[in-house]
Amino acid sequence: MSRSPLCTLAAAAALAVAALCGTGTTATAAPAHAAQNPAVSANASSSTAARPAVQGARTSMDIAYDTWSYWIPDSRDSSHAGIVRKGRHDFYCYINGANHTAMGRTSSVWLRIFADDSGNEDVWVSKVYLTDASNNVDLPRC
Repeated sequence: MSRSPLCTLAAAAALAVAALCGTGTTATAAPAHAAQNPAVSANASSSTAARPAVQGARTSMDIAYDTWSYWIPDSRDSSHAGIVRKGRHDFYCYINGANHTAMGRTSSVWLRIFADDSGNEDVWVSKVYLTDASNNVDLPRC
C-alpha cells in the first residue's frame, strides 16, 4: 500500500522526535489525518504499532485556553492530534521545537502531555498555553 507524501512526512517527523526524545526508532505516530477521520483509524491495519508510553513522573500544570495537541512539536495543521481543554493536565517533560505564537506569547518550548481530551496519549502542547503560575513549574527535559 503506498503512502501519501503527507503520511511519509509525518512518519519521518515522528522518527526525528523519537531520536530527539531518546525513545529510539520504535516510536510511531498516527497519520496526520487520523484524528480528523475516525473511519481511517477504525480501519487501520492491525500491524500498526502503538505509540510507546513515556515513562517517568507526571507533573500537573494548568492550561489557560483550549488548544490543539500535536503529534510532533510544531504548530502545523497537519500535526494536530486532538484537543486539550482549559484546566489541569499531567505532563512528563519538555523539548525545544518549532516556534509557536498564540495569545500574545511566543515559545519554542513544547510539553509532552500524558493524554489530551480526545484520548490521544503522549502528544505535545506548546508552552504558550500554560497559565502564568504553571509557567514557573520545572519539568525535566525529554
